[in-house]
Amino acid sequence: MISYSLEDGIALLAIDDGKRNVVGPAFVAAMNNCLDRADADKAKAIVLEGRTGTFSAGFDLKEFQKGPEATFSLVRSGFEMLLRLFEFPRPVVTACSGHGIGMGAFLLMVSDF
Repeated sequence: MISYSLEDGIALLAIDDGKRNVVGPAFVAAMNNCLDRADADKAKAIVLEGRTGTFSAGFDLKEFQKGPEATFSLVRSGFEMLLRLFEFPRPVVTACSGHGIGMGAFLLMVSDF
């Protein structure tokens, strides 16, 4: 889902679920784990990239079909993740070579560059 590597002090977070990089509970957990690693590694910056042609199609709508509790939980955890990215103490650069829809657009907006 999200791979993490550290190169020359830069944390590279590559999003690739093989489809449209939707944001569901597993995505949020993986992103939070990557942010924890980048912080522990004292990364100078984060580069967040999606698959070629698709950055993120937004929230996983299948999660919303599970009902209001699942919807609220995903929206809350998703926006808490966005706040973590926005407040990350070092630059967050997003490499977007495709669509950023819905929550994907918010991921782009919380980036520094």
